[in-house]
Amino acid sequence: MNEVQPPSLPDSAPEPSSLGARLFNVYVAPGDAFDEVRAAARDNGNWVLPMILSAIMSVVFCFVVFSQGNVMRNFHDAQKREIRKMVDAGKLPAAKADEVVEMSRKWMSPGLMTAMGSVGALFTCVVMVFLVALVLMLLGRYAFGADVQFMKMAEVAGLASMIMLVGSVAKMFVVVATGRMELGLSPALLVGEFDPANHTHILLNIPDVTMLWYLGVLSLGLARVSGTTWLKAALWIYPIWLVLAGSAAALQLLR
Repeated sequence: MNEVQPPSLPDSAPEPSSLGARLFNVYVAPGDAFDEVRAAARDNGNWVLPMILSAIMSVVFCFVVFSQGNVMRNFHDAQKREIRKMVDAGKLPAAKADEVVEMSRKWMSPGLMTAMGSVGALFTCVVMVFLVALVLMLLGRYAFGADVQFMKMAEVAGLASMIMLVGSVAKMFVVVATGRMELGLSPALLVGEFDPANHTHILLNIPDVTMLWYLGVLSLGLARVSGTTWLKAALWIYPIWLVLAGSAAALQLLR
């Protein structure tokens, strides 16, 4: 007589990883991190801690960058060029040009620029997480028909922002080396002398490597939580960014 085998027990659900492990997985296995976001209960740490880390890095960035003489020199030179254009256009009397230059130099002191930059960066860190989460939620619901929650998408946005944290460190070194706040890890680095008024230079500065990486990870998070494919999510995320980046470049060119 054949012995009856007892029914096999279902495999137990894997233990949830730690927050630190999820943050690390964003770099090495982002799909695993976002699968856990989809399956697990809401964890505010997924967006709170990245926001805090991004805020700290933003303040460090401002302190380091605005303490560099080459960065401040470029700021002052740009301000002088703008004032010179106003004089040439008859919008500012030549006799007052030096006074305006001196006043702008006081307003653009390293200490004040650091303080203003830090406050602006802190505000941006908070706003961006929820703004990106809103866009992801709208795409998940109306583009893919998924019943996604806003705070789940905040977790996705927070975890994906860890890519931009690395990007901030990389950009800080680029700015210190070049003295140009506009530059990042883009093809514009190959230009001998970056000119913010040059159309080609501005266009070359759009495809930043860190931004492209971040958008890819963001697309993966949207795909995993919404139950769609990475390609479908990316075909929404990348064009939205391209429109925004192109609009910013167009405004810079027009100015």
